[in-house]
Amino acid sequence: MTSYAEVECEDADCGHKWMLWRVGAHVCPMCKKQQLKGGYIFLEYAESLQQRIGMYVDLGIPDETRDYVEKLCALSNECERMRLQYESNSDYKRGKRLEGFDEFGDEYTYLMRTQSFDWELFDIPEFFRQII
Repeated sequence: MTSYAEVECEDADCGHKWMLWRVGAHVCPMCKKQQLKGGYIFLEYAESLQQRIGMYVDLGIPDETRDYVEKLCALSNECERMRLQYESNSDYKRGKRLEGFDEFGDEYTYLMRTQSFDWELFDIPEFFRQII
């Protein structure tokens, strides 16, 4: 069963609602404003990245995942840098665009998808391959 979540734009003037599946929303599809959840989004992303990295660390970081894990670690560092930048300037809390956040969100979405090597590393049954 696929779970969807309804997301509402943080901008009161927009208020657009859309359905979201699995990956966090970082930009409203209607008004294109960043959805930073008062800075909480950085904690959500950091936690997800650490969980994902931990999966591979528990396996001893197999060779086929080394580049991928390095990208995840770099993205985790970028998440912390952006969080600090957001926290240091109250203009971001009032809606100023956080430069580089859109690209960060796109990279996060891309990297958090199930990777081709995950199927064998984590012994995912064939049934779930059709769902995911």
